[in-house]
Amino acid sequence: DGEEGLGMSEEEWEANVQESLDEEEERELGVDDDDDSDEEWGGYDEMPDWLREANEKKRAQAEAKRQRRKERDKRTEELAALRTFEDLGVSKPLCKGLQKAGFVEPTRIQKEAWPSIMGGNDTVLTAQTGTGKTLAYLAPILEWILQARDPAAVRALVIVPTRELAVQVTHMAVDLTRTLRRKKGVWVWCVTEKPWAGCTQSQIVVATPVLVRELWDTISYPDLSL
Repeated sequence: DGEEGLGMSEEEWEANVQESLDEEEERELGVDDDDDSDEEWGGYDEMPDWLREANEKKRAQAEAKRQRRKERDKRTEELAALRTFEDLGVSKPLCKGLQKAGFVEPTRIQKEAWPSIMGGNDTVLTAQTGTGKTLAYLAPILEWILQARDPAAVRALVIVPTRELAVQVTHMAVDLTRTLRRKKGVWVWCVTEKPWAGCTQSQIVVATPVLVRELWDTISYPDLSL
């Protein structure tokens, strides 16, 4: 993340990143709002065809970029209006569980992730460390489990690069499931070594890539959806 990102709020960091992306895009497009090439050729009609076409293409690209900015700004305003997990459409039982766990207001990455994941879409999340990426995918997983008629089968397989991260994600998932009022409970299994027989009775399984390869032939995953 670099030292420059330290001490920034999530909004400041995102604005800084977006400004850099906009500047890079302008350099690639060669966009210049003060383009005086018309004057150099004595007017637009006196330009050579190749230059006129190049200018039209550049202006079209610049207009498309402005439209993307408007859409992005509109999306930012829409997300800012979502102040609670309930505003996102999170069920009341899960909202209460999140509040008990200390999560009251969703971060931007959580706001972006919720509708995409709940819609069953392949979703890639990227954000600064500490902005809530883990909860961004754990919350939809728990929502799916709460809505499932038969919660016995494995519903989600979380693959992380290291054992340490697997343990960290598992602890967070367990803390969240403890806040949910559910008769049968939600079981989370962290696979860091053999044996792993108990994971087949869990709804959420967390594992590293190496162990997933061995685990795949053992686990029952007909209802695996996340």
